[in-house]
Amino acid sequence: MLEVCNHHHAMTNSIAPVFQEFTRQNQLLLNAAGEGIYGVDTEGRATFVNSAAERILGWRADELIGRNIHLAIHHSHTDGSDYCAKICPIFAAFRDGTVRRVDNESFWCRDGHAIPVEYTSTPVFDQEKLVGAVVIFRDVSERKNAEIKLHSTMEELREALEQVKQLKHKLELENAYLQQEISEGFNSHHIVGRSPAVQQINYQIQLVAPTVATVLITGESGTGKELIARALHAASD
Repeated sequence: MLEVCNHHHAMTNSIAPVFQEFTRQNQLLLNAAGEGIYGVDTEGRATFVNSAAERILGWRADELIGRNIHLAIHHSHTDGSDYCAKICPIFAAFRDGTVRRVDNESFWCRDGHAIPVEYTSTPVFDQEKLVGAVVIFRDVSERKNAEIKLHSTMEELREALEQVKQLKHKLELENAYLQQEISEGFNSHHIVGRSPAVQQINYQIQLVAPTVATVLITGESGTGKELIARALHAASD
């Protein structure tokens, strides 16, 4: 079992016969595939690397074959922290014989920059013995960038909707305030009093307001002539 947590590991050029045969029989398919494909033995050494993997990662196949590929392309997280090999899903596949599918990690290119990838690590058996894994991966930079742009757009939309919501609430408050002002200033129902005389005044207001008649309001100072005038105005067309 491989447990590597640093960048020191002996390299060897020995490749299991099963990988040699796999590469020989599938060379055309490997080089024609659009996805990056590489093999890895139980010591973590690359056994073959196809043309797409070379193109995506910037490494030549002969630079990776026989080398611990985790230390070459999967050694760190994007935040710079060490990615210990013993928790690597790729290596886990040939430890327990289970296929691993991952869509949120990164591989490191030869020039030192990381690319987001999704990959599948499938264990390889030779006469029922686990001898390594085959990894198929693709660069998902464009998809990730599109997701980031979409997320940014959605955030901007949410902010705009929140502003509209706040403005709507403000307008509703202002409208309610204005309605209250109008109601308090012009509604005849705010004429205080229940006496027959006040009731008669309200009746006369409702009677004459819908008409186009000119109304003369008389009375001593302070008796509410202006209030009557406003009530007439509010009840009219």
